[in-house]
Amino acid sequence: MDLNYNQQWIKLKERLRPVYRATLKPLREAAYAARYAPANRRLLNSTAAVLEGYRDKHRGERCFIIGNGPSLTPEDLSMLKEEVCFGVNQIYDIFAKTDWRPSYYCVSDLKLLSRIKDDIENKISCQMFTCIDLNRKGTAVNSSCYVRMKGIGNTTGLLPFSADASDCIYSPMTVTYMCLQLAVYMGFSEIYLLGVDHNYAVSVDESGNIVRQDVPDHFSSGYTTLFPFNQGKATLAYESAKAYCDGHGVKVFNATRGGKLEVFERVDLDSLFQ
Repeated sequence: MDLNYNQQWIKLKERLRPVYRATLKPLREAAYAARYAPANRRLLNSTAAVLEGYRDKHRGERCFIIGNGPSLTPEDLSMLKEEVCFGVNQIYDIFAKTDWRPSYYCVSDLKLLSRIKDDIENKISCQMFTCIDLNRKGTAVNSSCYVRMKGIGNTTGLLPFSADASDCIYSPMTVTYMCLQLAVYMGFSEIYLLGVDHNYAVSVDESGNIVRQDVPDHFSSGYTTLFPFNQGKATLAYESAKAYCDGHGVKVFNATRGGKLEVFERVDLDSLFQ
């Protein structure tokens, strides 16, 4: 990857973004809506009753949201066999090393979803939740429950956070943000993050600069990262989730071993099972 080129390209896009939003984006959105919205609405409607069935299903319970960072181990997952867990993206890459399986599975990135569709249909047996953007080409996935994803627009400050997934979730900077919104919709009162290292080999910081580190991205060397991770925006997403949850009686803890996510209160995973 040519980091200098990518950094210059990102900065150029940031300078051109206001012009694009004022001129070309409305035209593009209208064209995409005309092309994709009808089929996407049919997908959303096809599982609306299923999604409604999860409202407050787990009221007062606790859950674990499993990230795919390098700190995630089969040994830690073995501790969670009796817990309600959200798995994401290519979590199935660890299945050969553990008999733990997620209770729910989520994908929010539309490009990634189209790439791993066959894998998740063959390897994921729990309830899946995948995102649909009305104005983008949707991906039909067998046995998936579809959730409408809305963009955050030109939001300044904290991002919007949805507690009603039957209406929408807001476009996440990370799939963990999708899981947090779904967990609140399901009524969980305690949410624990595990394997959310929030630390990547190539990332974009708050100023739009590309940062490179000699660190692994995920628990598996075969796990593919499609683009530099926007760590600055992801941090803002976590801060937004914390603000919402703090104000609505939902406790979120970070049980990840190490990593760089310091938005949520840290808790030792082992202490939860003593």
